[in-house]
Amino acid sequence: MRRAALLVVVAAAACASREPVEEAAPGPDVAFVGNERISDSALRNAARRELEAFAERRQPADAADAAYSMEQELRQRGHPHGTVTFAVEADEVTFTIDEGPRAYLDEVRFEGRESVPPETLLRFFEFEGAGALGTGKPLFRLADIEGATAKVERFYLREGFHEVRVKAPAVTWSEDRTLATVTVAVEEGRWFSVSAVEFEGMDPVDLDLVGRPYHARLPVAAAALLRSRLHDEGRIFSKVTATADVDETTGRVVLRFDVERSPEVRLRKLEIEGNERTRKWFLRHRIPLKENDLVRQDLLERGIDSLYRSGLFSSVRTRLDRVGPDLTDVTVSLEEMKARTVDFELGYGSYELARGAVRYRNRNLFGTGRRLRAEVKGSVRSYGVELGIEDPYLLGERNVLQVSGGYEFREEPSFDYESYRMDIVVRRTFSRKYGARIGYRIRDEQARNLSVPGLDLGFITAAGLFTAVRRTTTDSFLLPTRGSNTELGLFWSSPTLGADLDFLEPDLRFTQLFRLAHRTVLGFGGRFRTRHILNSLPTLPIQERIFLGGANNVRSFYRSELGPSIGAEPLGGLTALHASIELRQGIWRDFYGALFYDIGWLSPSSFSLNAPPGQGVGIGFRYYLPVGPVRLDIAYNPSRLFAASSRWAFHLAVGFSF
Repeated sequence: MRRAALLVVVAAAACASREPVEEAAPGPDVAFVGNERISDSALRNAARRELEAFAERRQPADAADAAYSMEQELRQRGHPHGTVTFAVEADEVTFTIDEGPRAYLDEVRFEGRESVPPETLLRFFEFEGAGALGTGKPLFRLADIEGATAKVERFYLREGFHEVRVKAPAVTWSEDRTLATVTVAVEEGRWFSVSAVEFEGMDPVDLDLVGRPYHARLPVAAAALLRSRLHDEGRIFSKVTATADVDETTGRVVLRFDVERSPEVRLRKLEIEGNERTRKWFLRHRIPLKENDLVRQDLLERGIDSLYRSGLFSSVRTRLDRVGPDLTDVTVSLEEMKARTVDFELGYGSYELARGAVRYRNRNLFGTGRRLRAEVKGSVRSYGVELGIEDPYLLGERNVLQVSGGYEFREEPSFDYESYRMDIVVRRTFSRKYGARIGYRIRDEQARNLSVPGLDLGFITAAGLFTAVRRTTTDSFLLPTRGSNTELGLFWSSPTLGADLDFLEPDLRFTQLFRLAHRTVLGFGGRFRTRHILNSLPTLPIQERIFLGGANNVRSFYRSELGPSIGAEPLGGLTALHASIELRQGIWRDFYGALFYDIGWLSPSSFSLNAPPGQGVGIGFRYYLPVGPVRLDIAYNPSRLFAASSRWAFHLAVGFSF
């Protein structure tokens, strides 16, 4: 074990110093007058350093700096006409705030533009709308306008107008000074383009440069393009420089390449250094070069990328030592990261109550890049162990073979659940958006201590093949604000595959998020799944049924309380559908609030929603951590109670509900 990390999801601590401290001299009183939209605390935070300096030195210059910082805060909040003045009397400084009206950007116009469509330039001035849902006009912020104007100039330069002048934006105001019209004057100048390409030291090649816009960085970029092409051919020691002959009167540019073209270079010897824990044969398999192969840059880069993607190295560097006109040695220098970790987790859940876990991870098992994960976990109502091994290399690039298994005991509301399971999975990543998995699963499960008599069947085996495809476009895995997640899965349990049960389970999940404003997110999502029995059984054993209600679906119920029941004892069902819509709004720093509505159906029959719905409306609070949000949800049930004893439910959990 090389490193231990402690993650405490819900914890509180307090500390106090018993050392005597010298009483500090009282600082000056600070008063604010005239501010209505912006709070005293916001003004203090904006000028915190300047106010601290004034408290220490009592210099009017520091108070003037504080007033300037407060004015900048007013402008950032959409008050471009705001002013702040101050007066110092004895031990008190008073800041007088004239906020002025809140102003919005109404229109952006361009003068002198001829070659570029206005809609192309307007995209640089697309700012978030004001209001809780971001549907209003954007606030006027001069800094944003000036930044967009600079982007317009850079755009023109890249498009070949290297004499362009984009003047400072001119602002005109409506009579009430609440709407701003911005005018950006552009002097495009002559358009410059590449008219010819010449080569010295090699035969001409087509680099698709003729007719392209010319800008100052084009010779460097073009030289890098040609050099990369030569290096990918195995001429790894080739050198390329490029110069431009610019005709200022016609706008025509001739690019000239000066090339030192090396012969094809082959590998004499591959050396690897810095690997203390990783086996050399594993590393050599990551680098697609063998003795006497052409040393191509694309192969070297592919090897470097493969080593970085293994997650084992913080640094990968290559060095070429030429030992002849057409021979070279390649040395790969590595810096290994720590591969073994032990994590401790403490937390609390609304159903499981206090919980904890100890996880051991080894990302470089036996020095071969394979991954081992072992976990022991427990809570007031459950305990279990898990063990898993991943092999990202055996089945080729982008395919991961995973073998995992474990034991779990958990107290469900109407029975005690005990399970042994094993999964053999192959995961395939097609791109960042798309992925799939396929495998074999076996679960040996039983329900004990049932509250409902006559359903205790002992251990029952569900085993069979499963597959799933996913599409992900969210901007973050842990704290997403936009995009979607969709996953469609299918599980077939059959006696021919080692099962006692014969059923088919389709499973569809969907989430869509919209970022309405800087700290406002609207999301909706849901899940549909059913278990269709393929033999003559009327239903499935209770441990194989679907349950609804809890922190992650319909939040006005506690765990499993929505659906068929006998009194307060949930019975589960064979078809479940639930959906949620939630509005999340930033409150202060990493604290967010939420409003949500949940609805769900649980039917005792497969492919049937002939059941009354359960509903929930509520509010929530989230605190965003690097590992995901800690959330508290308070929900009210306006409709049928099912197995619930109260119309209110409170949930404390980690992660979003969808």
